[in-house]
Amino acid sequence: MKFLEQDINNQRITDSAYWNCMFPSDAVFEQHVLFVIKRTEAQYFHELTLQEHADLMVMIRHIRTYLISTTTTFEGYNLFCNNGSEAIGQHMQQFHMHAFFRSSSELESPYAIMGKQDKSIKYGTPLWNKNHAKLRQMFEVQSR
Repeated sequence: MKFLEQDINNQRITDSAYWNCMFPSDAVFEQHVLFVIKRTEAQYFHELTLQEHADLMVMIRHIRTYLISTTTTFEGYNLFCNNGSEAIGQHMQQFHMHAFFRSSSELESPYAIMGKQDKSIKYGTPLWNKNHAKLRQMFEVQSR
């Protein structure tokens, strides 16, 4: 299964030549972000080009910069991806990387939430829903 263009458009924070940065529809917690490769045939980390790797790092840096400028509790982030079949947790056969931007004000670790997550329950409103227009504007200004 691939990411649907409609979902990407509705949930997009920003994009670049190679990536869509979006909030996931099943966000684990408020500051959960997905970086989805635009080249849909790329399924695994090792299939990314050097340009795609470099562009991903730029996207991550932009989100980090935004969080540092808008919150006093930002502490750092976790990056992770699944490479393989559904048996190891890769349900979408299009490469994507998850980022958990962590805060000292977290009530519970996103990893603890994932361990007991009921997929029928939505866990919090993503940060991006609250500040979507402001965030998009910031990225438009930075890219000029």
